Formats: sequence, structure tokens, C-alpha cells
Amino acid sequence: MWGVLVGLGVAMALQPLPVLAIVVLLSVERGVRKAWAFFLGEFIVMFGIGAAAVAVQFGSSEQSATRPASIVTVAAGVVLLVLGSWLLARAGRGAELKEPSWLAKLDRMEPWPAFVLGLFLPTYLIAVAAGAHIAGVHPGTSAAVAGMLLFLVVGMSTVYVPIVLAQVVPERSGPARARLRDWLVHDWRRVGAVLLLVVGALLIGKGAIALS
Repeated sequence: MWGVLVGLGVAMALQPLPVLAIVVLLSVERGVRKAWAFFLGEFIVMFGIGAAAVAVQFGSSEQSATRPASIVTVAAGVVLLVLGSWLLARAGRGAELKEPSWLAKLDRMEPWPAFVLGLFLPTYLIAVAAGAHIAGVHPGTSAAVAGMLLFLVVGMSTVYVPIVLAQVVPERSGPARARLRDWLVHDWRRVGAVLLLVVGALLIGKGAIALS
């Protein structure tokens, strides 16, 4: 269970758009406050998914939870494959050279809209797949809580670590954030497409094997 959760957490952390949003927010006035608001929005959704996965432990058995969890895993994988293919097609047409339209609004964004952006920007299907994995394994309440906390720590690391660095060592982290922003602005679609295609294919394979 633990290796799968770490792997899904890494995939969640490598999503380019949340990283890009944090990098841009940290470069504007009162950026740290706005970035923490974005983090809080993402954390609430992730925590809700984790709480739902843990709740499945009550009133169900491993036998009754395994098949529905596998179906959810396959469905999440299919949607990720579709999203990845769409992004790859756009990247192939040169669309990656255009900066996402919402980036221009971040300079004027207050903490409350940044919080809302955190609620909706990340691809939470990976978190849903992590929750389905926990529900399917049905390890018990304590292990389920620990597993979801592990996923949260790993999956949100590329959001909270840059914020902490911006507060602790702002002079040293600033140039690295600028380079990361320049790269992601041009290549986020290609990076996101590869990530979603790989994770989607793995989830479909994992779910299909469990269903067979």
C-alpha cells in the first residue's frame, strides 16, 4: 500500500499548474499570504477525499470494497488518459507557447480568490485514485489515516515547500522560482500531458488486474 501511495503522491506533486500558480503568487505583493490561501484551498479538497477514503473503513469489508475501488481506479485512469491526450494534442500545435490566461490575473488576485483557485486548479483524480487504493486495500482505520497523511505530505510538497522557502530564504529561492516559472510557462502542457498519460495508464492497468 505504502509504495503506491508514495508514487501517487509524487504524481500529485509533479502537476505543473499548481506549482506554476504558487511560483507566480510568491512573486507578487503579499505573495506569501496569497500562496498560503491557495495551499489551504487545495488542502481542504485533499483532506475531504482522504476523510472519505477513511470513512469507507467503517461498515464495509475488504471483499465489498475491493471491486468498487477498482472500478473507481479504472475510471480515474481513463479520464486522466483523455486529459493527457488533449494536453498533448495542444502542445503539438504549439499552444504551450501561450501563457495561461489566468496567470495574468494572479498579480491582482487577493487571498480569497487564491483560495478558490486552490480548490479547483489541481487534478484531484490522482487523489481520488489514492483514496480508492486505500479503500480497496482496506487496511484498517489507523493505517488508512496514516496512508492518507503520507499521500498529503508527499502530494502537496511542491505547494508548501516553495512557500516555506520564500519565508525562510527569500533571497536564495527567488532566482530558482523565476527560472522554474519561465520553464513551466512554456512547457506546462507537455509536462502535464506526459504525467497524466503515464499515471492514467498505470491506474487502468492496476484496476484491471484487480478486477480480473
